[in-house]
Amino acid sequence: MNYILLIGAALNFFAAIKLISESFSSVRSDAGPEDYLFLKIFVAGVAVAFASLYLYLFNYPQFIVPFLAFGASTKSWAFAVSVYLVSTKRIGTRLFIELGLSNGVVAVMFWFLIHQYA
Repeated sequence: MNYILLIGAALNFFAAIKLISESFSSVRSDAGPEDYLFLKIFVAGVAVAFASLYLYLFNYPQFIVPFLAFGASTKSWAFAVSVYLVSTKRIGTRLFIELGLSNGVVAVMFWFLIHQYA
């Protein structure tokens, strides 16, 4: 069951790589607000930090409940935000599936895993 953590780590590493590659391949002054590039790179670093935490919890499951509750909450939030954005047509279906829906699925698995340990 702890392999759910590896799925979460992989999802976060994928998102970080995607954000970093997009950030350095499309550096244009007209790409958005000045702080947008900073935000993308910062979020990529946060995604790597979470992925590292999930790998740690995979090896030390005795700490799973408090830390994974935070991770499950952020993945649930990512899903909720993406539902709002796709429903208001502010993001496309592809981005919704790639980031929003995938985070929603992993959030459900994380909540299930927390329930197993609680």
